[in-house]
Order: sequence, then C-alpha cells, then structure tokens
Amino acid sequence: TAVRDAQLADADVAVTLLTDRVDDAFLAAAPRLRMVANVAVGYNNVDVAACTARGVTVTNTPGVLTDATADLAMALLLMSTRRLGEGERLIRSKTPWKWGMFMMLGTGVQGRRLGIVGMGGIGEALATRAQAFGMEIVYYNRNAVDAATEERLGANLVTLDDLLATSDVVSWNCPYSEATHHLIDADALASMRSDAYLI
Repeated sequence: TAVRDAQLADADVAVTLLTDRVDDAFLAAAPRLRMVANVAVGYNNVDVAACTARGVTVTNTPGVLTDATADLAMALLLMSTRRLGEGERLIRSKTPWKWGMFMMLGTGVQGRRLGIVGMGGIGEALATRAQAFGMEIVYYNRNAVDAATEERLGANLVTLDDLLATSDVVSWNCPYSEATHHLIDADALASMRSDAYLI
C-alpha cells in the first residue's frame, strides 16, 4: 500500500486492473487524480460514486473480451458435456484403464437446448457458437433482443423459470450486480433438470 500511495501521490490518471480496489483510501492517496482507466470490461472494483464525488472520470474497456469469454464458455460447455476434463485427468494420472462401450461417455450437444441468461454481447457471441454446433437457443434477459438478432440466432425469449426447467445447458452471462447477486440459488438449481449442465 505504501508503494501504491507513493505512485498515486502525483498521478493525474491511474490505469487500474480488476485486482485494484479503487475506493476512498485509493482516492485519498491521489489528490490530483482526474481519471481512472480500468483495464477490464467490468468495474466492480471501482467505487464509481466515490470517484464521481471527487470529479474523477472512470473508464473501462467494454467489448474487449466478448469473443474470448464466449470461446471459453463454449469450451466449458463442450468439456462438461463430453467429459473432456475427466478424460484428460485420467490419462495424466497414468491410472490403468480399459476401453469400454460406455467409458467416459459424454453427450453430444446437437439438438440440445442452450439456455442463455444474459443476452448481451457475450450471450450473443456464445449463441452464435452454439448455433454452429446445432444447439437450440433460448434466453432470458431484462429485455428482448431485436427481432433480427433473434431470427439470426434462432433464439427465443423465455422466462427464467422456463429456461431453467427446460434447458440441457444453462450459461450464465449476465454482469454481476445487486440485481443478479444470488439470481442462481438453491431453488434455481433445484428447478433445473437433473441431467443439465450449468456454465
């Protein structure tokens, strides 16, 4: 903290990462600060109200990780349904094994329903990838996406209850906020199909 405070003492701009907590203590150490440039899509690490009160502008980098995050979500979806992680761990452990018809038998995703919670940029990018794998797309969002996007993705807006009850795979793509805190809880998990996957 002492090194950070020394660096901030004469700073006009601070370039922060999601691991940096920009709060009252941070701002007090930077009396000349006029801007916080947060290198992240989210800004949960920045007390925006405290910055605003001091006349400090806050910026972030929206969209920069959309494709990377959608790629990772699709990778997790495939790893889970095809049991790739389990298979990789088995091979690395050098545990003797013998092939069997149902050994590590995962499931295909073609024709399966993907429920996307949060159809922003990342949700849309994931839907595009899942569509290429032949998945049916449903989504839950505060607002419906435009009709052209729904048509392009073959996506249908449903209630959260319907999405959870009927999806083979549920992918959580909404930003973290007070409104989304514990949106998935024990009751939501209990409402999902017993063979469903949560990404």
